[in-house]
Amino acid sequence: MFLKKMAPAFYWAVVILVLTLSPWFPSLPSGPWNFSGIDLVAHFVFFGIQAFLLCRGFDLQNTYPTYQKYYGSFSMTYTSLFGIFIEILQYYHPTRYFEFFDMLADILGSILGFAAYRLLKQLIK
Repeated sequence: MFLKKMAPAFYWAVVILVLTLSPWFPSLPSGPWNFSGIDLVAHFVFFGIQAFLLCRGFDLQNTYPTYQKYYGSFSMTYTSLFGIFIEILQYYHPTRYFEFFDMLADILGSILGFAAYRLLKQLIK
């Protein structure tokens, strides 16, 4: 039951890993969305979605009551650590580089994802 509820978050984490570590996506293509700071917006949104999916998975699973009770803390912590881990990997990646502000956007996105999940959960009640 735990893995079934967490599957969307795990799949989304794979998408993030591919996009952030793949040499085929070194930068965004040109277009109206390619403005200064779009990279930070992408980090913010992608990690917000990750935290949202983790909140949902932890909240809906019944296998581990501690995860269910503290779903927000666990989701924000795991998402933030995942973002920090990716930035460290990018430091050693030949076509990528470490950016402090990307890491900050990841952490802020995790807070947004938790807040969005909590708001949606309250609205649905």
